[in-house]
Amino acid sequence: MDGDVVVCGSGDPTLSDRYWTSGSEAMRAIADSLHDRGIRHVGGSLVVDVAAWDSATVGPTWEVEDLRYGYASTGGAFAIDEGEIELVVSAGSTAGAPVAVTWSPVGTTDFVRSELRTAPEGSGVGVRADYLPESRAVVLRGEVETGIVDTVSIAMRDPVRQSVAALSRAIQEVGVELEGGWRVHWPSGDRAQPPSMEEEDGPCSRVEPVFSMRSPPMSEIVAGILKPSQNWMTEQVVRALGQSYGAEGSWEEGLGVVETFLVEEVGVRPSDLYARDGSGLSFYNLVTP
Repeated sequence: MDGDVVVCGSGDPTLSDRYWTSGSEAMRAIADSLHDRGIRHVGGSLVVDVAAWDSATVGPTWEVEDLRYGYASTGGAFAIDEGEIELVVSAGSTAGAPVAVTWSPVGTTDFVRSELRTAPEGSGVGVRADYLPESRAVVLRGEVETGIVDTVSIAMRDPVRQSVAALSRAIQEVGVELEGGWRVHWPSGDRAQPPSMEEEDGPCSRVEPVFSMRSPPMSEIVAGILKPSQNWMTEQVVRALGQSYGAEGSWEEGLGVVETFLVEEVGVRPSDLYARDGSGLSFYNLVTP
């Protein structure tokens, strides 16, 4: 096919092993849809349009030290696996040897860099993940006890790019060539669609549909949030509310929708509520009992 394959991101919070076998399996479903249509070559690029949301990935008042952990994973209009990476660390046979690391989902192959070393028996496992925004990479530091194989979950920190890269990988693995590679379409004001697509009813309104993926019903999403106290999904839902009922998918717009509902429909006094995020990670969330 000529032209681009365009994916319109809407912040679906369910592209993970909570609802699929894995986030990578969800990407494979999209890839299979192209292959099933007989597409083997894309003359343009894989373009993932995330312009309906702002580009912020970190809550406005979150603690910096929290950001490396899964409970403070960041999201976006297209993100998989609840914004987390699962690492498998395998120590060497002698102290001082490098530690082998594999991870999933795999986006760009150089995203995770390891400086881990094998430690003597009895040392345990101590892995610290530091995100380097300048190079958009995660560096692992610390040690793993001799002979140990362990699984560690960390925040992805660059969820949109890594998720798009994972989708690109899935598409190529099923036998569809992407001549132009992949790119992310950020909310910059000049979206990368052809002019014929820039209609009032949305940037993807003139695209020939190839595949549509619907999330589970809201009742199942809420169940996925409440039972494990899933912060990331909560933030995705808040920003999706901003996209659907406000001006854009942002914390400000989404929380505005929530506050309007609580004030106008539930009867909460405006002075009794001050929300800064959806999950409660922010210490600035205030509510009067």
